[in-house]
Amino acid sequence: YLKNILDSLESTERSVPTIRALDETLASLHTTLDGLGVLNRLYDDPDCQSVTSKSCEELAIFEQTVRLDPRIAAAVESELNEKEDSFMSMEERELSKRWIRDFKASSYAMDTETQMKTRALLPALAEQMGLYVENMYKHNATVEIPSDMAVFLPTLHQRVIKMNLGLDDAAPIPRGQNLTLPANAFFAEAIVRYVPFAKIRQETYQKFESIQENRQVLQEILSIRSQLAQLYGYETYSHLATNESVFKSPDETMEFLLSLSEKVLPRAEIQMKILKNVKRQAEGDDKIDDWDVEYYLNKAMGMFSNIDANKVEEYFPIDVCVDGVRNVAEKLFGLKFYDDTKAALEEGDIWDASVVRLNVKNGANDTIGYIYLDLFERAFKPPEPATLRARATYTRGEKLRPARVVISTSFSQVTDQPNVKPILLSHEELRILFHEFGHCMHEILSTSETYCGAGCLGVATNPDAFEIPAVLMELFAWDPRVLGTFATHYQTRQPPPDAVLDDLTGTRKSFAAIKAQEKIAFSILDQEFHANFKSTKEEDAIPFTSTKSDEVFAEHFPVKRERNPYGGSWETKWAHVSNQDYAASYFTYVLADVLSYNIWSNLFENDPLSEEAGKKFQEAFLAPGCTRSTSDSLKLLLGDETLNPQSWLASLGC
Repeated sequence: YLKNILDSLESTERSVPTIRALDETLASLHTTLDGLGVLNRLYDDPDCQSVTSKSCEELAIFEQTVRLDPRIAAAVESELNEKEDSFMSMEERELSKRWIRDFKASSYAMDTETQMKTRALLPALAEQMGLYVENMYKHNATVEIPSDMAVFLPTLHQRVIKMNLGLDDAAPIPRGQNLTLPANAFFAEAIVRYVPFAKIRQETYQKFESIQENRQVLQEILSIRSQLAQLYGYETYSHLATNESVFKSPDETMEFLLSLSEKVLPRAEIQMKILKNVKRQAEGDDKIDDWDVEYYLNKAMGMFSNIDANKVEEYFPIDVCVDGVRNVAEKLFGLKFYDDTKAALEEGDIWDASVVRLNVKNGANDTIGYIYLDLFERAFKPPEPATLRARATYTRGEKLRPARVVISTSFSQVTDQPNVKPILLSHEELRILFHEFGHCMHEILSTSETYCGAGCLGVATNPDAFEIPAVLMELFAWDPRVLGTFATHYQTRQPPPDAVLDDLTGTRKSFAAIKAQEKIAFSILDQEFHANFKSTKEEDAIPFTSTKSDEVFAEHFPVKRERNPYGGSWETKWAHVSNQDYAASYFTYVLADVLSYNIWSNLFENDPLSEEAGKKFQEAFLAPGCTRSTSDSLKLLLGDETLNPQSWLASLGC
């Protein structure tokens, strides 16, 4: 592909637009990269992973070679400026503009001195971000808990403990012993949420966040980003990151976040007072610390809810849940889903016996994509839910290239309830399934003619738009009218009583302001890190990041932070801050909440399964993929009320 492109540049009369040839090159390249990415995450073979990792690195370097070739950029620009409109499609024209813009923003378009500085900083940034993540994974702090406490942990965690002790699943964990557990995310989150002893929660929480070495690493990451932004001609990294956002500047972003904090914080403080009362009854002390929030949230929600989580699960067998989310997509978007696993096995297109492949067909009975459901836990599989693109969907000429999208979750195949054979999902797991299905729909229903404009997970993305379809789909999992169309008791095959559905959906508001305010506070902190960064000398006792973190949470969250005796602080394990895709863009999580509720109230509130509303959302938001700006798509759906937060605030009780 590249040789053909370079050869064609020698000709003054090119019959095919250079951008079209480039799009085919990137389609071939990224289809390979995406497939290798799925293998790396989900296929447990160390030899395979070492080879695929090396291949990914080499292909990424090759892509940079293509993107930063000045001869190619010049050809794209000349065709854009000199050729007639009919020479390329409107989508190709927009793609050409993006190609030129990205090239001119790169170091290759800079003067020699600036270019050298930038090229020195980019690998340094990659090294520091890698080091930050490596320190998180290598973090080997441990905590000792009495084995009697294991009974409070979820079934999955008890199974891991038994496996480490060499016990069978059916065997009990011995009592009267001390268990040494890693203070990692897996165990720390469970201990802090479920163990009723404050000292154990405190030690676990503080050891979990005590990655002292990441303090200086984070300082270096923020420093390099700040320098790069200025080399690229931006005042701060926040200005660079929000360049194509619905907000026109970091000031607008911060104004939006602060206005939300002003409205949500008072409600969060009221809810925190309830947690203090619950703690006073349990421990005689009403001071809520960081390590108390999750535990007393969980406890309070149980006390103030009529919901029995185990009883609710009985209405959500996993096959019923999958049928339910399929039914929603069929109603809204006119799709049909067929179990295609047998054909996938014959093609060698399945990497584990538990994976199911769905063939997705449109109203014309054309296959427009495949969804792979890899839903169950297994050794070495990352526990975090994710949607992975294995191939994008786009139409080249008359030929449709069907998407291949993977939903990866780690639902347990063991139930807490005795004598229960089907796998039952909690409502939280059902919410996750709907969320990831929203990402799938964004991929599969994209109708772009270029690979680079396809879907939401590929070459180009609109960060503002990325989470919106997924968060919107979650709202269907909360609506009793939707749940009533599929929820079925695993034994009686009867639907849940209306009272159960009403109580379940009512829990959405329970203490929701605390969680929302936490998200707002993190978004403000992210902006402070990237808009107001100040370098800190290595010998300073408290770096800028820790000071700023304390300041933001003191003002925007109703829990006072304590100094960590083990030397770390919360931001030393914040994976998002080291991820380049979320740098100065954490606010998009809050934005997705606000916009999703606006779309819901405008389109789906009266009739959540309206085919007309589904078609409107599909045409305005899903079909364009990345070829239309988020602002333009939202204007089609919401008019001038795009950023009005009232629907979201009402859902929080504010």
